[in-house]
Amino acid sequence: RTNNAPVLDMRLFGSLVLWSDKSEGSYDIWAADLDTMVDENTYLQVTSESHDQRYPYFFGGVYYWQDNRNGKWEIWSYDSTK
Repeated sequence: RTNNAPVLDMRLFGSLVLWSDKSEGSYDIWAADLDTMVDENTYLQVTSESHDQRYPYFFGGVYYWQDNRNGKWEIWSYDSTK
């Protein structure tokens, strides 16, 4: 990961930190659980689309974000409990 990547909208949900950054070329959603994180290699990349994803949210085991992959901003989600 690039250390100088612009970070957009970092949020804290208990011990879970979510943010979007441009380290992979477009804004992607990343997560880190501060209770279980060993080092920076334990970050979870939640999204990896070529278009921007931003404004992450987490509730009930589900990640939510705003996504522009279809040319318009939509709300997408990923259920981490499945």
